[in-house]
Amino acid sequence: MASWAVAPDEAGVRLDAFLRRKLPQLSARELKRMIEAGDFAVDRKRRKKSYIVRPGELVTFVGDQSLLGREPPARSASGVRTVYEDEDLLIVDKPAGMPTHGYSARETESLANHLVALWPELKHVGKSPWQPGLVNRLDRETSGLVLVARNPEAFGALTAQLHSGEVEKKYWALVCGATPAAGTIDYPLVHAPKNRRKMVALVHPARYPGEKRWPAVTHYRRLGSAAGFTFVEAEMKTGVMHQIRAHFAALGNPLAGDALYGGRSPLPGRGARHFLHAFYLACRHPRSGAVVACQSPLPADLAEALRQLGIDFTSLRR
Repeated sequence: MASWAVAPDEAGVRLDAFLRRKLPQLSARELKRMIEAGDFAVDRKRRKKSYIVRPGELVTFVGDQSLLGREPPARSASGVRTVYEDEDLLIVDKPAGMPTHGYSARETESLANHLVALWPELKHVGKSPWQPGLVNRLDRETSGLVLVARNPEAFGALTAQLHSGEVEKKYWALVCGATPAAGTIDYPLVHAPKNRRKMVALVHPARYPGEKRWPAVTHYRRLGSAAGFTFVEAEMKTGVMHQIRAHFAALGNPLAGDALYGGRSPLPGRGARHFLHAFYLACRHPRSGAVVACQSPLPADLAEALRQLGIDFTSLRR
């Protein structure tokens, strides 16, 4: 049974913060769920996540011990395509419906599981075992290109490029309504106070005082339109959670099929997937400095959606 004594220099923080340090493979969301379920005890007493731990207290995990495994299980997936591979980096094409990383030890069908099955060394690269080598991430229902570092040196170099805006990331999206021919959306983003899995664009800067703000810039250009929808190419100069989804929702043009942000599906029975595909990714190679650029074709389901709407996409770069 796993347990941790609170050292003097670890005291004075919330229980969830203390456990984040001890269990980096678990997400904040997963820890919250486990604390609320009574999976942790402090000196044999159940405590809330906001409980302030004290020196000498013993924090014990009394739940399912298998959830504390420090490595994601290796499990390859047939839908993932390797687009580029060398000794320092990978670029893979993730299908819709697959989470990028584990989020928690309960996840076994993520891109992370696939990566460690084919490249076991990735377990020791990145921020945690549940994010093996992942430089960028995509939402579960977003398809497209993901950049992966194969060693710590490459991870440091590529994440630095990502944070400085040097990694080029371009997307195809179908949005509701009409848009200008081109534009830039530069609203900062914050977590929605009543729904932390959703982001809000700060159209009015004075709103949500006290919430952490992430600068976010999205450039876009219109590629076509029909039947009340617009097909756009979007480029993110930053990489904030749900950035494209929240930015277009703030313009009154949520993504088609994106129920979380108010979008509607253009095709009956197409399911909950939103129309967003990461089709282009480029970076500088961490060793040689040469540009590595890859593209991904529009997936069949999204191509069919455009066909039924009558939007011509035959000239898209491939």
